[in-house]
Amino acid sequence: MALKPLDLGKQSNQGRYPHAGVAQLVNMYCESAGTEGRFQFPLYPVAGLTQWATHSGGAGIRAMLATATELLVVAGRTLSAFDASGDETVIGGIPSDGLVTMSQNRVGQVTIVCDGVYYVYQGGAVAPVNARLLPAPNSICCLDGYSVLTQYTGRFDLSGIDAATTFDGLTFATAESVPGPLLVGKTRGRDLVLFGPNKVEVWADTGGADFPFSRRTAMTIGCLNAASVTPAALLASGQALTDTIIWPATDSQGNYTTVAMLMGDQAVSISTPYVDRLIATETNQAGITGTAWTERGHGFCMLSGTNWSVVYDTKTGLWHDRQSNGGRSIIGKTLAFGGQIIAGDATQGILYVLAPDAHDENGAPLVCTVQTPPVAGFPARLEVNEIYIDTIPGQGLLSGGIQNTNPQIMLQWTADGQTWSTERWQPMGRAGNTTRRVKWNRLGTSKQEGRSYRFRMSADVARGFMGAFIDTDVVAP
Repeated sequence: MALKPLDLGKQSNQGRYPHAGVAQLVNMYCESAGTEGRFQFPLYPVAGLTQWATHSGGAGIRAMLATATELLVVAGRTLSAFDASGDETVIGGIPSDGLVTMSQNRVGQVTIVCDGVYYVYQGGAVAPVNARLLPAPNSICCLDGYSVLTQYTGRFDLSGIDAATTFDGLTFATAESVPGPLLVGKTRGRDLVLFGPNKVEVWADTGGADFPFSRRTAMTIGCLNAASVTPAALLASGQALTDTIIWPATDSQGNYTTVAMLMGDQAVSISTPYVDRLIATETNQAGITGTAWTERGHGFCMLSGTNWSVVYDTKTGLWHDRQSNGGRSIIGKTLAFGGQIIAGDATQGILYVLAPDAHDENGAPLVCTVQTPPVAGFPARLEVNEIYIDTIPGQGLLSGGIQNTNPQIMLQWTADGQTWSTERWQPMGRAGNTTRRVKWNRLGTSKQEGRSYRFRMSADVARGFMGAFIDTDVVAP
């Protein structure tokens, strides 16, 4: 008999074919515990969702922006303001259905762009700005008091300093490192970063007399679409805390290449082959969206497609899947407001609190799944005597359904990455049973290809996997 650690994996990175591996973390992420922990890389569940407010616009949350006193939210075609208690005040209409970008200058004017129309919110009212000298904008951001409007033509215009409604029609420049349009502008610290399908340019405020911004660098890569370009916090260990931008990058022809992160003036590839395949095979690449938040020392950036959501952890450089009811996450947008992370539902007008101590999604199960890398003795077979998993025992609730008072962990295995065994369940301990040991025995003999194991938990209790061990005997081929 040979007892050895069972590798639970550190991220989602399924193989090109199921036979190559099905390693995946769903609704769980890896955290480095260092040499001081019982195990160096425990797995913890993602934060759950509790309902905070409901938007009267009804449809999915399209954009959010936090001011000093209120949270501005566009859902459907309605702009509303929410106070810290979640009470709503309807402001007015945004009567079109395209991408909404929002920003705020230093004097509190909130600027909004949607489908070529530029709006300013101030004094409790929102109205379109009659800027006849300007081409139709496709995004807005604010930097050093300037409202920066980008246009598909490649041009971008600046407002007056802290004057969001003032334009002279002459204060503009063109992102022209290579011919092509602009899709969106974002800020990164004191930098203005302009994205097109075949270029990324970084501009800085140098205070020029004729035009205050000058281009510092240009890259011959682009972005897949405007909605997927996501400002995020870079919290990598050993690096200065700063902000960055993450986006699905494209080549000079506009074809997807990799997920990139802005490091200094360079784009660094951060995606795994698994993530690349999800994006490359997405049937609606124009519909991929991104959002980001920070939680318990981790910086998370989530990209979502038609039926998937993957999350990059800027602290560890690892990816995990986030799923709601087995499909893409219901989270569309996230934003810090009132000391909480507010998450907007992608398809309905519900606002949630992203809460690390919540173990479900507004009453729906938040199923945590770990699929391990393959365990094989190729070309020999392995007789599997026992599997032990070190979890957080004794977390059952004192009342409620049996699934929560006596929470269980499910085990399955697969040889080919496609067909899974029947489920085998083990309890992880009722309330106070902190010495409960979770193990499975008599698990049969694997083929020479080996097995991958799947652990799942859905109970609404504190969860986590510290580590696992497997006891096997080698069987001659």
